[in-house]
This record gives sequence, C-alpha cells and structure tokens, in this order.
Amino acid sequence: MALIISTPADLDRALFNMPVTDGGYPTVLIMRDSGCLCAVCVTENKALILESMADGYDRQWMPYALEVNYEDPSLYCDNCNANIEPAYGE
Repeated sequence: MALIISTPADLDRALFNMPVTDGGYPTVLIMRDSGCLCAVCVTENKALILESMADGYDRQWMPYALEVNYEDPSLYCDNCNANIEPAYGE
C-alpha cells in the first residue's frame, strides 16, 4: 500500500521509510509527473521538493506517493539514473 504524500510531514515520514520499508522492501518516491526518485535524490533535493509542494508550480518535483518496487528490475531514478532494485528477482 502506498503512502500518499500531501504535506511536508508526509514527506518526512516517507524519508524515514526510504530506501526500504520496515518489511525490507525497496521504495521509490513517485512524483506527480509520473517520474520517480531514489532515496538519495529525495534527501539531496528535499528543499526543492518542499518548495514545489508549497507553490504547486513544478510537477516533476511534487511528490505523489511512496511506493515499493516489487518486481520492476528496470526501474531507474529520473534524477540520477540509479537502478532501484526490485524486492523480488526475476
């Protein structure tokens, strides 16, 4: 189940759970433009993400939800191009 991000407190909760959830599953932040960010890029760009949440201007930096990558071995961060490993192999 996804953690929907709509407030700065939700973002902090998402950062607390990244890069893995309590169950050990790898997570990714899904953005409003359908892109995704890895934990490193979310942490490094937190100020930009918070600014976009406040002004609603740049959808590529507005978070939508924290999701688990269960099975997609070809999921890459849209900012740094790092591979986000799936929870389950092929």
